[in-house]
Amino acid sequence: MKREDFVFSIGFQGNTAIVDGRARKRYGTLSFRELAEKGLYKAAYCSVMYSGVEADLEEFIALFNRSVQGRTYGKDELARLFGVYGVPDGITRIKIID
Repeated sequence: MKREDFVFSIGFQGNTAIVDGRARKRYGTLSFRELAEKGLYKAAYCSVMYSGVEADLEEFIALFNRSVQGRTYGKDELARLFGVYGVPDGITRIKIID
């Protein structure tokens, strides 16, 4: 599964990832920082999860917490908030929804 497919996945069905094709086309090349700056926090979080770089995750947490008021989120809370716990194994097909 390519990064941009995972970042813009809106769901999974069996071994198929359902991907928002318009968002992928428009924002697929942006870094997690650029996605977060545009308010695309779930996509930015998915980008960080895909990279697996702990420093990027810490930076994203700081960026996200600066954007919300009244609450501080940690790694576990963000996973629950966005419903993303990692890159799923066994995805062999991509279905693009435009």
